[in-house]
Amino acid sequence: MSYWVELKNIEELKKEMAFIKLLGIAILLALIAMYEWPKIEPNQKKEKAAFVILSLFAGGMLAMVLFFPEIPGPNKWMVTIFKPLGDLLEE
Repeated sequence: MSYWVELKNIEELKKEMAFIKLLGIAILLALIAMYEWPKIEPNQKKEKAAFVILSLFAGGMLAMVLFFPEIPGPNKWMVTIFKPLGDLLEE
């Protein structure tokens, strides 16, 4: 019986560690934003929008890899997308 209790505790610990890692990612993104945001000129609205969108996209990708490690990463996506183009250019 203690084996199952320990196994349950291990699974709970893994979930807690994943959320701690997610919190670390959020803190890291916030620190990067705090460092970079003042360097962007106030009239550069498009640059600020791009910074926010890319930061959120990167944070979302990191969270996906953290919670779903079995999904293929962006590297495989690029191979899937550009392999037909590369084959076409070789001909």
